[in-house]
Amino acid sequence: IHINARRVREAEAVLASVPSNERGAEWYYLRGVTLMMRGQIIDAGRCFDIACDRDPANEEYRETREQFRARAAGYGGGTYTVNTGCADSFCDCVKFCVCMNLCVGGPCC
Repeated sequence: IHINARRVREAEAVLASVPSNERGAEWYYLRGVTLMMRGQIIDAGRCFDIACDRDPANEEYRETREQFRARAAGYGGGTYTVNTGCADSFCDCVKFCVCMNLCVGGPCC
């Protein structure tokens, strides 16, 4: 809910409240989204990588990571060097998917 409403601080507070030993693939995926919204692209990319490593069968995580890498490569020569906000259609799609998964409980794409 917080991510969809662009309340990054609140989303980060909820994520921070999860004990480190309970942080699974979904936690890293959502943390990647909040970092992306803040423009912290390198850290966001790392979180998407961890989410995919922890749940390699999750197509949503893989698709998000690949879209993220493609966009980052377009801006920074193949690395996670983009320093931008999250006000474009890709980010809107990510936020929509996160909202659908959290609010409805099913895959969005």
